[in-house]
Amino acid sequence: MARRKKVIDRPKLEQAIKQAEKDGPLKNRGELWQTAATIYNGMDVPEELTFSVVSLRVKEWEIEVKTPVGRRGRAAGPMSQETKDKMKASRQNSKTKSEKFSSSEDAQEHFEELRKFIPKRFHSLIASIANGSRTAAVKLNCLQCCGYVTKEVKICTSKKSCPLWLFRPYQTKEEAAEFDADGGNEPEVEIAAA
Repeated sequence: MARRKKVIDRPKLEQAIKQAEKDGPLKNRGELWQTAATIYNGMDVPEELTFSVVSLRVKEWEIEVKTPVGRRGRAAGPMSQETKDKMKASRQNSKTKSEKFSSSEDAQEHFEELRKFIPKRFHSLIASIANGSRTAAVKLNCLQCCGYVTKEVKICTSKKSCPLWLFRPYQTKEEAAEFDADGGNEPEVEIAAA
C-alpha cells in the first residue's frame, strides 16, 4: 500500500500547542497532545491530526513545550514515600493470571468448552493457558486454524491476514530470527510539513 502524504501547517500546530498551555503546563504530555490536536483540528486546516501525530511532530520539529514528561499517569518529579508504599502494597496484593482464571466462573466455563472441542493430545496447552501462558494461547490458536496439524502451522502462508503469523510456533530458530520483534510497525501515513 502506497504512503499518503499528510500536510501539516506547522505555525498552526505551534499556535495550538501555545493555546493548550496558555494557563500553564498540563497534567501530562498525553493530555497536551490530545488538547493540541483538538484545537488544531478546530482550525481551518487541510486534514485533521491525531494526538500521536502531534507528539511525533513536536519531537521532530523540536517545538518547546511547558508540560513536563510524566511517568505512566503520575505527575513528574520524585515519588513520595507514601506513593512508593501504595505501589508496593498493590504489587503484593495483586493476583497472578492463574489465580484470576481459577476464581472466574467465565474462565472456567471457557476452559471446559475448549476441552470439549480440542483433541485430547492438546489439553496440556489448555492447562498452560489456565496458568496464564500467552504463548500456549497463540500455539493453540494456530493449531486450531490449521486443523491441529503442526506441519501446517510451520508452513502457514497467512502472513498478510494473520496478526499472529510472526509468533506462530514450530518455526526454526533461523526463521524466527529473520523477523524483528517490532517489525512491520512502519506508519501508513507519511507526514510532510506545510
